[in-house]
Amino acid sequence: GAVWKLRTSKGIGVKAVVANQDCQVRSEYYLAGLDSDTSTTVFLQHEGHKLTKDQHAFLQFALLYTNRAGQRRIRVHNLALPVVDNETE
Repeated sequence: GAVWKLRTSKGIGVKAVVANQDCQVRSEYYLAGLDSDTSTTVFLQHEGHKLTKDQHAFLQFALLYTNRAGQRRIRVHNLALPVVDNETE
């Protein structure tokens, strides 16, 4: 099994999660199985905190899993997204 968590900057939140299992919006998501074909889509939303143009919004995705040899592993991905006034920038 595996568990993953998404952390975001203040003002950004998870609106919905689409995955190959039942996912409700919460702080951690558990996977019964994990392989190279597993995928998850996360929809984000603005939650009222003022985001200023030319700043960055930060996301951190962490996945904790057990590999085939029985070793616990963690993978962490960090992303800095520029804040813009409109979607076309």
